[in-house]
Amino acid sequence: FGKFCGLVTVESFVASAMGLTVGAMVPTTEAAMALGPSLMTVFIVFG
Repeated sequence: FGKFCGLVTVESFVASAMGLTVGAMVPTTEAAMALGPSLMTVFIVFG
């Protein structure tokens, strides 16, 4: 159970970091909303 809780915690940190990275990379909110799902799909397929 401890490993599961640790994994979920690390996963939430990574998701937050990815969101902050996308937000810092693009100039507008609309661009971030367009880039976020496509980047998430790449991570799901290859990661």
